[in-house]
Amino acid sequence: MTQVEENRKRLRPIIECILLCGREELALRGHKDLGSISVDEDALRQGNFRAILKYRAKGDDFLRSIFEGPGKRNKYTSPTIQNDTIESCNTILLRKIAKKVNESKCFSVLADETTDISTKEQLAICVRYVSLSKCGIDCSYLHGQGYDGASNMSGQFRGVQSIVRLKYPKAVYVHCSAHSLNLAVSTASGIRPIRNCLGIIEKAYQFFNTPKRKSILLREIKNSDHEPSVKQLKRLCATRWVQRYDAVNDCSELYPFVLKALDTISDWKDPADVSMLKHYMEDTEFLISFYIVKLQKVQIDLKKTITIVENVVITLKTIRDNYKTEFSQIYINVKMAADNVGIELKKKRVISKQTLKDNPNLLDCSIEHYYCVTVFLPYVDYYLMQLTERFINHKAIFEGFNCIFQSKSLMVEMEDIVAFQKLVEFYSSTIDQHSSIAELKM
Repeated sequence: MTQVEENRKRLRPIIECILLCGREELALRGHKDLGSISVDEDALRQGNFRAILKYRAKGDDFLRSIFEGPGKRNKYTSPTIQNDTIESCNTILLRKIAKKVNESKCFSVLADETTDISTKEQLAICVRYVSLSKCGIDCSYLHGQGYDGASNMSGQFRGVQSIVRLKYPKAVYVHCSAHSLNLAVSTASGIRPIRNCLGIIEKAYQFFNTPKRKSILLREIKNSDHEPSVKQLKRLCATRWVQRYDAVNDCSELYPFVLKALDTISDWKDPADVSMLKHYMEDTEFLISFYIVKLQKVQIDLKKTITIVENVVITLKTIRDNYKTEFSQIYINVKMAADNVGIELKKKRVISKQTLKDNPNLLDCSIEHYYCVTVFLPYVDYYLMQLTERFINHKAIFEGFNCIFQSKSLMVEMEDIVAFQKLVEFYSSTIDQHSSIAELKM
């Protein structure tokens, strides 16, 4: 028993050091992670773990005696001991999390994948995505699951959500709201002028993403009387369309400096790419699409998804109903931006008969009306349609749950009773449906 107590006493400062590194998000390992620890030796690149222990041992005679005493197997500083300690911490944390989840008697599972550098899909793992059966969570309390809209995850018969619901029928599948919003903006931005505009912004980022060209852009900013809040272009996010607003906004602020930098670079030996990029960025359709894309500035608080989305839809419908006034303001901003850099706004070439695309009667219309019809209205219409289609299916579920928690008084309104009844009917129908599917498979 004396030896056990001695070993525990030796282990305590080691464990405390590992916990400290974990809390402060410090890597334990260094250049040298094996061998004896000499307290007074000034070794470099030995890692945070050994460095902290050496520093502590200078004022702790017991810890110094452990490191400088006889024996090799009783130091408890090897990588194996470190890993065992970390794994023990992991087990304790999982138990605490599982206990909280089980006490709540209601939880959901969320999962998503991400592409690594080799373009291979990898499942993102964190506390929310742990193996439920191994960490002690009671899956009978599983009431929800949320994934992306891919068929292997959301499929009605062979998707992950369907397989989970065969065993846990209460686990209602809801398409991730953030992903739904992402798809709504993605589809709305798929119309040709908007798609081309975003492609040109990405090409501008790639073009200036070299030290030599970037220095020209910085020089133009430095020599200007107006100093923008940003100094370089951002890359368009490849996966999250709602995050592209920052890149669009920064490009908008740097637009005149980008054109001046392209003028300077065009005097170099190989100006072909420069001329083409400058031509596209001075195109009227690009400028119009540029300012229309900034409608994505509307933010959606996904904690109150349905309510906020409905408010956004109402706002977009108001914009649609008053499209002349709304687009007029956008056109004024575009005209000011064009005048500042000496660009003349022009319509695309219009012919009397087109057989391969829509042909609105725009031969004798103004420039403003032309781009309102060909870019602004299609974008708003697509945006409205996508928001409505992708969020309306969640409305009955959210309203049913909301009626339980929103009331502050003991009086229950009739509309709350109706909403709750719809929620009960939804659960009943889905449970019966999956029970029938399970019986057919048996």
